Amino acid sequence: WESLGAAGAALADLRLEILSVGITFVMFLIPALVILAVLGPALSWCSLGSLYSCTVLCYHTLFWSPLNVSRWLGYCLVVYGLCNGDPDCLLWSGATLWYLSYYNNDHLTTKRQWPVVGDRFLATWELMARYFSFRIIPHGKLDPKQTYLACFHPHGVYAFTCFWGTHCNQWRQHYPGVTLWPHGATILFRTPFLRDLLMWLGAKDVSRASLEYSLGHGLSPLLVPGGQLEMLLSSSESKVEVVLGCHRGFLKLALQNGTPLVPLFSFGETRIMDNVRLRFLQDWFRKKMRFAYPYFPYGRFYLPFPRRMPMTLVVGDPIPVKKTPQPTPEDVNALHKTYFDALQALFDKYKGECGYGDVTLCILNEL
Repeated sequence: WESLGAAGAALADLRLEILSVGITFVMFLIPALVILAVLGPALSWCSLGSLYSCTVLCYHTLFWSPLNVSRWLGYCLVVYGLCNGDPDCLLWSGATLWYLSYYNNDHLTTKRQWPVVGDRFLATWELMARYFSFRIIPHGKLDPKQTYLACFHPHGVYAFTCFWGTHCNQWRQHYPGVTLWPHGATILFRTPFLRDLLMWLGAKDVSRASLEYSLGHGLSPLLVPGGQLEMLLSSSESKVEVVLGCHRGFLKLALQNGTPLVPLFSFGETRIMDNVRLRFLQDWFRKKMRFAYPYFPYGRFYLPFPRRMPMTLVVGDPIPVKKTPQPTPEDVNALHKTYFDALQALFDKYKGECGYGDVTLCILNEL
């Protein structure tokens, strides 16, 4: 498709759209219609409108929609519900209108942040810090007036430590006035209710547009460069911590903006949770649908609950970056070496103190 230029890209989007719609209808609409036909009157509350709405919402939640098919289906559903007048249809029409309100790209900005929610969750962050015997080693010194691009390693299964670990009281004591704004996977901001909570807390999408928005407004983004692929490589029993060095987009972004990089390493991140291992299927879904399915994390008692293990977050020294509006591959490679050498040195210096003296760090630059 790439050899065809813009037309090829459009055809590739269309192919993905058709595939997504097909899978959605197979997974949701057909089983729902079969159940409705079999049970009949027992599901009298379940109208065609609600089935239609469920399918549309599930479709756009799970799959990327480059042509916005789900948006127009949603508008059709709203019209149908208003014309029908049934309470069930009106309910689903309202839910769809609420869902469609997210097409104004609020997940790329902080427009929906609600500070009072973050204040209420501070007690929750403290409970989590106590549960994990969490501590921060402030190796690096951060200036509250400076904008940084902070990078969290390793991803682990959830990587949620990058959020609560940089918003708890320990962080505020070590780095007063320094606020890091987490940027999470796009799938999180396509999941109803979860994305609302994340946006209220100040989290944003990890897309380039969102990162540039943060840097352009003087905010310090916090991202996990390893992404979903590093998550699939995570193992609680391994004596090797795997960190992906093949993702270089964040390095190019730092060069273009002249933003210092700050490495953060969380010792214990890969020990608290595991995920089922079906790599062929997970890689296929990750490449086609941008979500590594099946995703069934488990921890304590084989439940989706993290194991209680000590965790330590080490904050490295800021790495100065010279602003280069048009960075060359050589510029990116030079910064890549500087950054990951600093991350390796940070890991080697503190792994014994954090209880991981027999663990080695493996930085994969190629897959």
